[in-house]
Amino acid sequence: MSLKLTKKMKQKALITVLSDKYRENSISVLDRLDFKEPKTKKAASLINKIAAGKRLSRLIVAENNESTLKSFRNLQGVGISLAIDLNPLNVVKSSGLIFTLAGLEKLKTRFGENNDKSN
Repeated sequence: MSLKLTKKMKQKALITVLSDKYRENSISVLDRLDFKEPKTKKAASLINKIAAGKRLSRLIVAENNESTLKSFRNLQGVGISLAIDLNPLNVVKSSGLIFTLAGLEKLKTRFGENNDKSN
């Protein structure tokens, strides 16, 4: 037996878990994330400043940047997701979410700007 979820159901589930994380103050937003070259030490320092005490953090970016991916991929307890590929399971598993500003904007476009209930 399998359960097929519609696109609207998946979207609602993601909105719900993101709302829960927001209420828990588990979401951080970075203005920008510039890694000219891969530096894991610099990435670890950034994670320790932002998500100190969190067991598992997820970095959400707008697009794949090779130096950013290489900087964070070796860090224990840190996952990387594209905003367009973010799913409720990844959000629930993470104790903290770190969005780049561009990643947050990409997520907004994924949901649509005028997603209000007055329509």
